Amino acid sequence: MLEAEQGQVHIYLYALSQLQAQYGDKAYDLLSSAEQQALRSVRAEQRYRECLYGRAALRTLLAAHSGLAPAEIRILRKVRDKPYIEDGPSFNLSHAGDHLAIAIAAYGEFGIDIEEEHSQSVADMQSIAQRHFSQAEQAILAQSKNLPQAFFRIWTLKEAALKALGQGLYLPMQRLHLQNIEEELYQIELAEETEAISLQARYWSLPQSRSLALASVGALPQVICHF
Repeated sequence: MLEAEQGQVHIYLYALSQLQAQYGDKAYDLLSSAEQQALRSVRAEQRYRECLYGRAALRTLLAAHSGLAPAEIRILRKVRDKPYIEDGPSFNLSHAGDHLAIAIAAYGEFGIDIEEEHSQSVADMQSIAQRHFSQAEQAILAQSKNLPQAFFRIWTLKEAALKALGQGLYLPMQRLHLQNIEEELYQIELAEETEAISLQARYWSLPQSRSLALASVGALPQVICHF
C-alpha cells in the first residue's frame, strides 16, 4: 500500500489514451455502482472517456493510498460539489483535452488544475482577463512577451486556488490576489469580510503547451511529482 506521508502531496499526470490502453474494459469494474449508472447517461464521447478512465485512475490511486478496494471507496460531495472521502486521503483532479491530473495527500485542502494553452484566442484571453483578473495581473499580461503563457499561468493558479477552497467558479476570480514568492511558488490571498484566507500554489509549464498548478489552503507541503 502506498501511503501519502504527512507533509507531502503527490501529483500524477496521465493521458486518457494511455489509461484507455492500460485499463480497457476493466475500467468499468473499478467504478462504484452509482458511477456506473451515471456513466450510462453520458452521450458525448470525450466526456465518457473522462468519466470512465479518469475515475478508474483516481480510484486505483486512492486504493493504493488507502488500502481499500477501488470500487468500495465512497466518494462524497461537499456543498460546492468538491469530492472528498470521509476519514480518507485528500484528493483533487482536473481534465484538459486528453490530459488528466490528480493530486493526493494524507490530509489538507488542495486544488489542482491543468489547462491547454492553445484553447483560447488572444481576443478571448484579453476579454477574460478584463473580467476575472486584477488590475495588477492585467498589467502583467500587457507587459508579457508571451501572452498565452502569462494568461494561463495566472488562470491556472487561480483555478487551482478556487478548487482548493471548494468554491469552483462560485467565487469571483478577481477576489484572489497572486504574489510571486520565488521561482514558480506563489502566495494567494483572499480577503473576506471577517478574515483573510491565505493559500500557497506552485506552477509548472509542461510540454505540449500545457499549464499545471497545485494550490493548498495554508502552506503548501512537499510536492512529489510522478511525471
